[in-house]
Amino acid sequence: MDDKITYTPFSHGNGFYAYCDGHQIGKITFIRTGPNAVIIDHTEVDDKYQNSDVELNLVRCVCRLAREQHRNVLPICPIARNMFIRYPEFDDVRMLRTR
Repeated sequence: MDDKITYTPFSHGNGFYAYCDGHQIGKITFIRTGPNAVIIDHTEVDDKYQNSDVELNLVRCVCRLAREQHRNVLPICPIARNMFIRYPEFDDVRMLRTR
């Protein structure tokens, strides 16, 4: 897709929005559990943008934040869990080591 997509954190800090041309096209939410963990509990992306990099980039946003905060990530949301299975770039923040 050639659309310009931006990713913005929630004002309360527990998720990120994906926007394209000022319209929300996706979001990801997470829960901080204790000082060392984050659980990704929900990811959604408009039908037009499914199977694009929007889902992956939303997961990347959470993982970047987790790295900055020295936390591990447990993806219970099916979309995020699939990204963790497919992309080894998340191995360093993976809560449960499966590789």
